[in-house]
This record gives sequence, C-alpha cells and structure tokens, in this order.
Amino acid sequence: MAGLFDDHEIIVLCPQCGQEHSKTVRWLRDQMNLPCDGCGSDIHLDDSKFRRALNNIDKAVEEFGKK
Repeated sequence: MAGLFDDHEIIVLCPQCGQEHSKTVRWLRDQMNLPCDGCGSDIHLDDSKFRRALNNIDKAVEEFGKK
C-alpha cells in the first residue's frame, strides 16, 4: 500500500553500535531487515507497532481526503 509519506526519510539507529541509516518510509515498508554499515549486524524492521502506525497514518489521510 502506497502512502502519503512514502518519500519521507526516517533515521534508523542500529541498536548494537548506534550507526544512523537514512531510509524512506517506502523502503522501510518493503523490507524486513537492514544490514548495519557500521557493525554488520542485522537490524530487524518487522516491528508491528511501526507498521501499525504507518497504516493508521494512511487511514487517517484517506479519511481526511473523503471529508
């Protein structure tokens, strides 16, 4: 599902080393893991709270557009 904020960049921090990774919302929607450039660890992106928040934003924007 495409969203209004898909081109917005979000900083993802590696929980192991703190390395910052700038990724678009679109990229984050489509991925489950992000290899860290700093330490090589695998950052797990399948956080249900994150995905639920994206879906809630999309629904709110859609409902706003209907009004």
